[in-house]
Amino acid sequence: NNKRRDEANSYGEDLIKAGHYASDTVREQMDKVQQQWEALNQATLEKQQKLVEANQQQAFNRLVDDFSHWIDDVEAQLASEDLGKDLNGVLSLLKKHALLESDVKAHEERLSVIQQQSFKFLEDKHFASDNIAERAQSAADRYSSLTDPLAKRGK
Repeated sequence: NNKRRDEANSYGEDLIKAGHYASDTVREQMDKVQQQWEALNQATLEKQQKLVEANQQQAFNRLVDDFSHWIDDVEAQLASEDLGKDLNGVLSLLKKHALLESDVKAHEERLSVIQQQSFKFLEDKHFASDNIAERAQSAADRYSSLTDPLAKRGK
């Protein structure tokens, strides 16, 4: 396309230099083509940026979805009413609970990554930054809601 535009411009310049009777019209058409070409290039760059942002959002959404599924699993474990039937059962549940507490603590870093990415999207004026911030806040709220049930279950 660039080649064809350059050829048309070259032909137009040749007509103007040769003193063609419609040189003014040729110049106007060449200017119009140049403006349209620049507008097309600008639209292409904007579209490319939107696609990059959409890809980034998709990766962020996968991260939040994975985190949410993990929270679902933790909530299911905390909802269990199994208190153990004997000493071995109680000890086993205490070990599982200690592992669960460690897992929750370890996932705090993942939440931090989610929040940092959300802030970065806001700073970069990502086209879906409001939605992204909302999802990050929802993940943070769900993570925070694990604190009380985790403490109660450990007692």
